[in-house]
Amino acid sequence: MVLGRPIPPLTLNLNERETLTSWAHRLSCPQSLAARARMILACTEGKTNTEVAKEIRTTKQTVGKWRSRFLALRTDGLFDEPRPGAPRRSGGRTSCRPTQSICKTKHPNSAAEFLDKTVMKL
Repeated sequence: MVLGRPIPPLTLNLNERETLTSWAHRLSCPQSLAARARMILACTEGKTNTEVAKEIRTTKQTVGKWRSRFLALRTDGLFDEPRPGAPRRSGGRTSCRPTQSICKTKHPNSAAEFLDKTVMKL
């Protein structure tokens, strides 16, 4: 006896299967998109959300979310939606500027000097 809501069947056409397979194995693809593609490919094998979640090492809720988004929007549903709020503005400032000046200064007690002093004491 199966408990819970029934999972809608997930079928792919040849074009979608090729696209998802290339996303899942391409190194230049964002890892979040590759994981979603692997989730959908595993779901087409008839596995439950729980089985796919254990295989991909994520939660069953995450698998359910991407399964339903794929069913509604197909491959376009696997991309991230825009974040709410105003877009970030860089303004030409970088967060690395203070650390660059710290990294460029030579500290008198560097690791090499420390080791030399320690070895001399022995």
